[in-house]
Amino acid sequence: MNQEQTPPSSKKPTRKDHRTKIVFLIVVLAVVTIIYLSQRKDPKLKGWVSSLPAAQQQAREKDTNLIVLFTRQSMTHDDKKIVKKCLNLSQTRKELGRLGYIKAHLRVEDDPDSAQRYEITRTPTLVLLDATGNVLKKHEGFLTDLDFTNNFLDGSVTEIPE
Repeated sequence: MNQEQTPPSSKKPTRKDHRTKIVFLIVVLAVVTIIYLSQRKDPKLKGWVSSLPAAQQQAREKDTNLIVLFTRQSMTHDDKKIVKKCLNLSQTRKELGRLGYIKAHLRVEDDPDSAQRYEITRTPTLVLLDATGNVLKKHEGFLTDLDFTNNFLDGSVTEIPE
């Protein structure tokens, strides 16, 4: 069996070839960096105040309860997960709106006095307070949207659509 073989190319890479490879490498690195940074970015909680005294004042004025989420300054995986998969869902936000609760998001490093007062030992931690600041409920760790609505808020939801 005699197979025809093509001789290896003896063509030397040109400057243009080198530039193309470098540009390609730069583009790949830029895309990877953008993806990495976007995944590290902490999710935002719309409508949540960052001052406990201000939130307590609002709760007293409206004679309603106050829900406080404690997270780390640089959110942990579970901190991000409870925000994305529970608190930021439209049905969960609607339920909180229906109840009229004031919402506060505190970072334990920014408010160590409150973290100590409410005995925050891990994050995420949700604390439900009455208008005077007394603890009604407390939950440490991740909570699904249904558990949050049905057990923490005492609702009666069977399904929360995304």
